[in-house]
Amino acid sequence: MNVEIQFRTFSQHAWSTAVEVAGLLTMNKPKFGQGSQELIDQFRFASELIARHYEGSTSCLPNLSLQEVRDGFSECEQKTRILGLFRSVNTKVVDIDFKKNNVLVFPYVKPEDENASELEIYPFDNVFRALERYNALEEKLSDEADVVLVRADSFDNMRVTFRNYFADTTEFVSMIEDALAV
Repeated sequence: MNVEIQFRTFSQHAWSTAVEVAGLLTMNKPKFGQGSQELIDQFRFASELIARHYEGSTSCLPNLSLQEVRDGFSECEQKTRILGLFRSVNTKVVDIDFKKNNVLVFPYVKPEDENASELEIYPFDNVFRALERYNALEEKLSDEADVVLVRADSFDNMRVTFRNYFADTTEFVSMIEDALAV
């Protein structure tokens, strides 16, 4: 049996989670170096900001000055608006009644939409109605969004079961804001 063990600092985990969530919410795959070059570059700048601010080291851009790293991140953010997207999704997740059958729609963010994505939530008491809505949305939005049917006893159970959908990027956003503010 193959086993993968990852040792990460808290900062590295926040960055990695943000990369995963960005891949889910956008039409990009920054984890694999695919998609928008601005988003890929932004995560490189973010890695450097976090390493310098929180770990007292450098990352993938050691030859740039701190101001160049900040400026590079900010230029990318003007194009990708990924921090705003993270804030939006993080805010909406707390509105979910997890004891209901929820159809969640995570729209892929298209460049022309300036990353103004909104998580859509359709709660149902009846599982059969939820399945009907899920199937209809899955067929209609197959190239536009990730559609998920979820239910759990608590937010914590939901986050464990549907880890990629409910990965919290709050820490990443906070770390970047702190690193940029200094």
